[in-house]
Order: sequence, then C-alpha cells, then structure tokens
Amino acid sequence: MQGSGDGILIERNIVVDAIDTDVDFNPYSGVSSNLLPTGTSFSGSVQTLDYGYPLIIDNWSYHSKPEENSEPLTHFSLLCEYG
Repeated sequence: MQGSGDGILIERNIVVDAIDTDVDFNPYSGVSSNLLPTGTSFSGSVQTLDYGYPLIIDNWSYHSKPEENSEPLTHFSLLCEYG
C-alpha cells in the first residue's frame, strides 16, 4: 500500500501465510534490497504527509510458522519512501 492514503479502506481481510520472496527489488534501480520487508501481511506507507493515512480496520493475519507468527513485522509494517 505504498503511496496510498486518504480514501483507501482496507477492512475485514484475512491474510494467511503471506509469501516471503526474500529480498525484493527497488523499483527505481532494479537492485535487490534486504530492507524491503516481504512476507508482511499489510504494509502501509510512511509518506503520510503527502497522502494521508489509509484506514486499516479489522484485518486478521496469521503465519503457520511459529517464529514468523510471533514477529509483529510479519503482520504489519510501514514502508519508507524508497520502498
């Protein structure tokens, strides 16, 4: 949900075992980046001054691997302005 904001509603979704693609690719350079969290169920944008906040309400996230399920960033995270 990078760059999304006001007027966007993400509500009553169930995400089970979001796929972790390991490193992902920066859209500006095509270079792989270890900093882009993949496998996260919901990732919003920190660019709220430009776009506002999307509403993320009553969503459910579950990972079948206990170590992933116990890590909060596998459920919800914020993306920096570079992805």
